[in-house]
Amino acid sequence: MALVDVNLADGATGPRIGEKLAADFGIEVIFVTANPAQLGEGVSGTLGALEKPVDLSILKQVLDYVIAVRKGEKIDPPARLRLFFN
Repeated sequence: MALVDVNLADGATGPRIGEKLAADFGIEVIFVTANPAQLGEGVSGTLGALEKPVDLSILKQVLDYVIAVRKGEKIDPPARLRLFFN
């Protein structure tokens, strides 16, 4: 799993990096950003986005959700996680 910010030191390259991690390596990608609107309807192959600030309890819920999804379990996502449907 990768937690990826949208705006990195070289600009808004996070979505491109997240898409590549998902497509080329099969990594589950969650964007963690103060600007979720920059992601539009989502990024191909990635799971979703969390809006900053994010505390440890929310992060644990998201990690548990991603692990369950990876195992094929059907559980509801955490309320703060905006899923992409792509």
